[in-house]
Amino acid sequence: MNAITFFATLLLLSHTQTFAALTLQEALKTNKVKVKLTSNGKSLEEGMITADIHNISMTRLDLTIPVATKLNASSDDRQNLVLVQEEVFALAPNSKKTLDLKGMCIQAENMSPGEDVAYTLGDVLQGDIAECAKRIHKNKLINSCGQEAIWAFSDNHDVGWINANSEQERALRQFVADKKGVANPWYTTAHQAGNNQLSANYNPTQPVSEYYQRSAAEIKGDFRWKQNTAKRLTFGVYDASGQLIRKFFENKTFEQGEFTFNFYYKTTQGLNGTYYARLTAGNEVVQEAPFTF
Repeated sequence: MNAITFFATLLLLSHTQTFAALTLQEALKTNKVKVKLTSNGKSLEEGMITADIHNISMTRLDLTIPVATKLNASSDDRQNLVLVQEEVFALAPNSKKTLDLKGMCIQAENMSPGEDVAYTLGDVLQGDIAECAKRIHKNKLINSCGQEAIWAFSDNHDVGWINANSEQERALRQFVADKKGVANPWYTTAHQAGNNQLSANYNPTQPVSEYYQRSAAEIKGDFRWKQNTAKRLTFGVYDASGQLIRKFFENKTFEQGEFTFNFYYKTTQGLNGTYYARLTAGNEVVQEAPFTF
């Protein structure tokens, strides 16, 4: 190889050099960056954690913050988070970048992140919750449906609490049911959220509720049954002790055939636990289906 060819090869290599991407966790452990994570009071969709990242090395850094990264709250009464959006970015030597990280809560009984709470960067989670976070990222389901799907794994919430309206949301709900090894429930329950960062209509200009309320607001579903003879039927909702909570119809005649009752119940009181949608003919229970508030 002559000198001209050798020089041209070096020049080409200098222009095609690639930088090996590091996870932010790796860069932090090797003292290449400083990271400050603080809750910012924004909504779930906007990104509730602000990350201030400073490249303190003398080289350019190509960095990633992977989906399923855990963020740990400094306060025991605030929820830890799992990230549901990947961040990919570069930092020149001694430069800084600020990002709003999109994460979902993984301790439903704790308060939402709120504002000015310090967080620390954790490891990348594994298993079903990580797969769920990746599906949320891929299908851009950073909403209350995605949050309930995460809670189904982190806090063992009922799959029926996942309110799925779009095809992608319904697919996410089915994924959660399959992973948990349960049937996809016949019903959907919705819960009062208050003006909270995790609620669908969060308004930071109004008084903020620190907790995502677990009191029940409504249940909806299709109650189906089949009968071989005509019957006079009564349909109602009962609690676990057998007490009638709400009657929908009474002694209504149905002929032989298959039927669907579009069931919707809204309550202003907080209900918790297992309840039953029950179809009766006199003292006979024709069919019942449990649901969970």
